[in-house]
Amino acid sequence: MICSETAAAGIRTYYIGLDEQTELLMHTPSRYREQLKDLFGEAQHVVPPHKGASISRNIAYLYLHAFTGEFAQRSLIYFLDSDEEFRVNIKRCSGLEEIQFVNYFYWLDKMFSTSDIEVFTGKVVGDPPVSPSVMANTFLDDIALFFKLFPAFLLMGNAFFHDDQAAGKNSAEYHDMVKLFGYNSIAHPRKYLCSLSGEHTVGDCLEDFSKKALSFFYGLHPTRAQYYLHRGNFTDTEKARTVYTGNYVFKTEGLRHFIPFASLKLRMAGPALGRILRKN
Repeated sequence: MICSETAAAGIRTYYIGLDEQTELLMHTPSRYREQLKDLFGEAQHVVPPHKGASISRNIAYLYLHAFTGEFAQRSLIYFLDSDEEFRVNIKRCSGLEEIQFVNYFYWLDKMFSTSDIEVFTGKVVGDPPVSPSVMANTFLDDIALFFKLFPAFLLMGNAFFHDDQAAGKNSAEYHDMVKLFGYNSIAHPRKYLCSLSGEHTVGDCLEDFSKKALSFFYGLHPTRAQYYLHRGNFTDTEKARTVYTGNYVFKTEGLRHFIPFASLKLRMAGPALGRILRKN
C-alpha cells in the first residue's frame, strides 16, 4: 500500500520483500555467513519474516550498498518511519500546534555539503518514540496529579489547563528509566496541557484528556509529548546520545555502521548505535 501510494505520487519505489532479501544474502560467500550471523541472523536458505527490526535494517544496508553503486559519492540515505510527518510540534499559550516550519531537505543538503558529518539524526517530536511499557510509571503519576487537581479545574474552568507552563527541558522525561540514557531523573509529575484552541468548555477539555489517556496504549503520552524548540540556527549540531532509527540521514560511508548484536532482537538499536558513533 505504501509503495503504491509513493509510486503514484511520482517517487520511484522499490519493495524489498523476503525473496529479494534472500537473494541478497545468498550472494554473500558462505564462508562469511557464520561470522555475520549476529548481524543478519542464521538464515541458510530463506530469510524468515519475523527476524526483528535490527536484522531487517542491516539487510537494508547491504541492499543500499549495492544499489547506490556509481552514485555513492553524491548520495544521501534517509531512513524514516512510514508514519512520520515533516512537521514540528510547538507550544503556544493558547494550546499546541503542528506546523510545517523546517525546509528539511534544504538544510540537510547544506549541513552535509558544508561539514564533515557522516551520520545525522533529528530529534523526534510529538509522540514519544518508545513502547508504552517503559513509560507506565510517569503516565500513572500524571494521571494521579490530574485527578488531584480536578477540583481546581472545575472552579477555574478550562483555563486551568491552558496556563503557560514551560515545556519539559529533559528530552526523555517520558521514560521511566531515564537514568539509563544518561539524563538526570525527573521525579515530579507533570500537569496536563489541554491541546484544544478556540472556544470550548470544561467538558471539552476533560474529553480531550480522556481521549489522549486512552491513546497511551498506542504510544501517545498525554502529558509528556515532545515539542520542537527553535535555537536560531538550523546548522547547529551536537553529538547525539541516540540515533533515532526511524529518522536519520547518512552518507554512503555511514553504511559501515551496522546494528551490532541484531540477532538478539533488542529494542535498543537507536541508543546502541548512537553510543557506538560517539566512541568512533
